Amino acid sequence: MEKNKTGKYLKYAIGEIILVVFGILIALSINNWNEQRKTDQLELKLLFDLKSSIIESEKELTYSYDENKLTVQRFEYILSHLKTDLPESKAIDSCFFQLPFWVSPFVNYTAYESLKTKGLDLIKNETIKNRIVNLYDTKFARLINEYDKIEWINYQTWTAPYMHKYFNKTDSYANTFTSKDYKQLKNDLDFVTWINSLMFVRQWGFSMMEPTLKDSGELIDLLEKELQSRNYYD
Repeated sequence: MEKNKTGKYLKYAIGEIILVVFGILIALSINNWNEQRKTDQLELKLLFDLKSSIIESEKELTYSYDENKLTVQRFEYILSHLKTDLPESKAIDSCFFQLPFWVSPFVNYTAYESLKTKGLDLIKNETIKNRIVNLYDTKFARLINEYDKIEWINYQTWTAPYMHKYFNKTDSYANTFTSKDYKQLKNDLDFVTWINSLMFVRQWGFSMMEPTLKDSGELIDLLEKELQSRNYYD
């Protein structure tokens, strides 16, 4: 009798242990599933924010590219005007007004900094992760740390002194600069060299902006496809 009871109790105890272990495993599995779900949602939110941020940066870079293209056209007009020995006019004075200006490239880093804080390894798609890092740490960084810095150095070293040397103060309403001595200006090789150096730096900037804009557009498409394939809706 005692042996039978002991056997029954032992079987019951083993059954209870199995049920407890099974329950713990189920609870752990559910917890892991919830944690993975939260991680996936965080990843998708970061990808969505990055897409929005890159779209904004792409618009700003396109604006910078287009406006700086116009400045080069005005510089070309100045050189052509001087070469053909035309008199000073309001048209060329308007072009003179553009000499000290350029549009700096603007990049929105907020979403990328957030991603780096939370960890780049959150991005499962290696292709997308590598494209993001390359765009921000290489392409965008070069525009700001190389091109825009050269523009500022060029302005401080050459443009500001030359503007003071060659031009009267601007009419802020007319957006024009008048030359101090137009006849001397036409024959000044330093002036022509300076205009050509402005054009060279500006065109060097275009050589970086064009592939950067291309990469931005491609990454936006990749992010959109990734979000759609994983049914993410903000």
